Amino acid sequence: MDPDVIGKNFPTEVGIVADAREALGQLARELRSMGVAERDDRRQEIELYKMTYADELKGMAPEQVGIVETIRAALSDDAIVVSGITNIGYWANVAYSVRQPGTFITSSYFASLGYGFPTALGAQVGRPDRQVVALCGDGGFLYSPQELSTALRYGINLVAVVFNNSAYGASRWDQTHRYGRRFIGTDLHNPDFMKLADAFGVRGLRTDVAGLGASLREALSADVPVVLEVVLPNMMPPFQIVPEG
Repeated sequence: MDPDVIGKNFPTEVGIVADAREALGQLARELRSMGVAERDDRRQEIELYKMTYADELKGMAPEQVGIVETIRAALSDDAIVVSGITNIGYWANVAYSVRQPGTFITSSYFASLGYGFPTALGAQVGRPDRQVVALCGDGGFLYSPQELSTALRYGINLVAVVFNNSAYGASRWDQTHRYGRRFIGTDLHNPDFMKLADAFGVRGLRTDVAGLGASLREALSADVPVVLEVVLPNMMPPFQIVPEG
């Protein structure tokens, strides 16, 4: 509970610094004491909120949301997506349409950079009958590319989507817009991911945003582990909403 983060990224009308359980309990008791009655079934109202929110997201970040929707369209309803610490992973946290319980896994924030690919290996072992896709950044994927050997050896045929912007993108975005383009430690000198995949004996595919849907469907149909590299520019993350330029 840090009061300094209240209003840091978004304008705040009423900032509350409190334990969530305790604060919500107090609010609920206060509402009951004011005679606020329980509402009728609100499913229609909630669906309207969801549609409005989806439209707002598309207006805010059309390219990022479009990528998330392309991924959703290529997957089965019961596919398991592990959302890594990367720009498209961040946007997937708010824009991906989850259709069955237990099919979207996220750690939410930076402290677990690199967890996505190993976690997806475990998900595929646990549910070998499902499509499993890891959404990885280039920096995060390079925490454990050696696990491609594990994937091949044990037939763990997941798809690692590696979004390659040659940077620790969120930090670089921060340095661009909050620190006057004073860059330090955010540029990456990446390997050739296709040669890396070949060296481990797994399938490598490279595409851009326009070819993502077709390439992902091709990767999902392969009976081997796949590294699907998607080359893209650095993009605005959802927790640092500032215009480019």
